[in-house]
Amino acid sequence: PFDATWYAVFHSVSAFCTAGFSLFPDSLMSFADSKTINTVISLLSLAGAMGFIVVTDIFNRIVGRTREISYTTKIIVFSTLMALLLCSFFILITNPGLAPSAVLFQAISAMTTSGFNTIPMASLAVSSYLVIMALMSIGGSPSGTGGGLKTTTVTCLVATVSSHLFGRKHITFLGRQIPLHRLYIANSTFIFYIFMLFVTLFLLTWVEDLPFIELFFETVAALSTAGISLGTTEKLGFLGKLIIIATMIIGRVGVITFGMALLKRDEDELEEEEEHLKREDLAV
Repeated sequence: PFDATWYAVFHSVSAFCTAGFSLFPDSLMSFADSKTINTVISLLSLAGAMGFIVVTDIFNRIVGRTREISYTTKIIVFSTLMALLLCSFFILITNPGLAPSAVLFQAISAMTTSGFNTIPMASLAVSSYLVIMALMSIGGSPSGTGGGLKTTTVTCLVATVSSHLFGRKHITFLGRQIPLHRLYIANSTFIFYIFMLFVTLFLLTWVEDLPFIELFFETVAALSTAGISLGTTEKLGFLGKLIIIATMIIGRVGVITFGMALLKRDEDELEEEEEHLKREDLAV
């Protein structure tokens, strides 16, 4: 009973904090058929990754403190469910031998960046790696324990593209207009995330002689702090491990926070400089 309690507490904390550490040598592959463990770990990972905004908002709605949930919570829940269902479908059709429950668990593990796995990652089809990398890149949500770009950031990007394609004058999503300064943050985060991904992948392919897809997967997992690996980590040399360590730190701090720490200038100085700038049109 003591061992069982200790294992339960450890894995509960690991799941909610989306740490992904397991006391078992094969992560949770020994419990692939356990509906209880799969369900509990999935719910804890989702609660941690979706964040305290969502948990508090839903709790207040259930107990009657508020009449409706906030727009942010609606966006987070909607985008999380859509991404999980869509990506689980693609993983399932590219790996027809897998059980739907196992595919859903792996999709949740990737998107929440918790890093658990109940199936051998190396056994999946290569096309599934791309889907899992997309989920890891999307990641969790604001005020959550997950990494990645965040669901709200991706939602802003999708809203920008869809609003432009439909010819709208304002950026809208789910019947609401998104403030312009939030769109600036989302676009900056996405661009800098891609930039850091490129730099890390360039350095890894330079110093390591390993298959490109393995290094690509390792880079995305590190930058999104997912911790999922195709067994590449142990193959890395000294320089490769240093690069991954630096990438994980940047991913945990946040790519936009890291960029602002390096490049942000004094606001008064910027305002004075911008006052003298001439406005010009630019063809896009």
